[in-house]
Amino acid sequence: MVENNLRLKGRIQDTPWLIIGYSRLEGLLQLVKLALELEIKNIYIAIDGPRNLGILEIQKTIHKEIAKLSSVFQNSNIHINQQPENLGVGIGVTSAIEWFFCNVDEGIILEDDLAPNIDFFKFCVLGLDVIRDDSNFLMVCGSQYFGDLSGGSAFSASIPQIWGWATTQKKWKTIRRMVFNLSHLPFMSIKTSFNNFWIVGTRRVFQGKIDTWDIPIVLACIFNEKKILLPPVNLVSNMGVDKSSSNTHESVFPLEISNHPLPQNFNWRNLDNKEISELFEKNIGSKVYKIRFHHFFSPIFSIIFDWYRFPRHKRLNPYLERWRQLFS
Repeated sequence: MVENNLRLKGRIQDTPWLIIGYSRLEGLLQLVKLALELEIKNIYIAIDGPRNLGILEIQKTIHKEIAKLSSVFQNSNIHINQQPENLGVGIGVTSAIEWFFCNVDEGIILEDDLAPNIDFFKFCVLGLDVIRDDSNFLMVCGSQYFGDLSGGSAFSASIPQIWGWATTQKKWKTIRRMVFNLSHLPFMSIKTSFNNFWIVGTRRVFQGKIDTWDIPIVLACIFNEKKILLPPVNLVSNMGVDKSSSNTHESVFPLEISNHPLPQNFNWRNLDNKEISELFEKNIGSKVYKIRFHHFFSPIFSIIFDWYRFPRHKRLNPYLERWRQLFS
């Protein structure tokens, strides 16, 4: 590592965490305990409101267990934002990030189904140094599922990986502005199936047909030619499908992929290597999102079939409208 371990440990402790939870008692508490053991100075915990009495009881237990842990580990400040009502996945996560960056200048963001290793935090702290003053980069990401593509080097790509990431308040505001600028989406792209896949997904999010938050961010990065910073190996595992999963219902790649330490030859030589970026994006498209040639026509298919797949009575209010309401 570039910095000695003692100094790096101190910088990790100074970097705030946001832990986003809902009903995964064990997963959330494992992350809180890890943060306390690492003596993270400021730990922010955002919990969406319960949908039912069963979730309410789980959340009461979460609060009790956090209180017990904080009484044992007293070198950290824990800040909790408990929503009184359920906002859903999309606005629930978005509101948590907005709250976080109202309180900090930069930080690390984790959800309660993730298991990072210690090198993830090292990578985030060092990566923030790389991207902080570079307007081309929007975030540091800890998930990279395809082995060492880059000879031990960090590298860049245009597809955000939100299973463990870090950014700054300034860059989050840029992300917000770019997403809102997508409000007048083109019907389709004449370029690639890849772009049309994300255009259709973003339109569905905006229209309240699907409840998520990350798809518009991906499209905003693509359209604005922004980059993310990725590690040479996977640093964060997603624990997979359980009864608390909202949008994932079967354990498929890349769920439950193990995490690995940074290689001994870790370096920054390939940050601008386009061949590595293109290889990663090709793998993401084909192996994770299963994007195929027929997705080129998905904007047309969505017009024909979405009325049946997403009936109006099951749709949410428009996503950007609900996001704006966070500031009212």
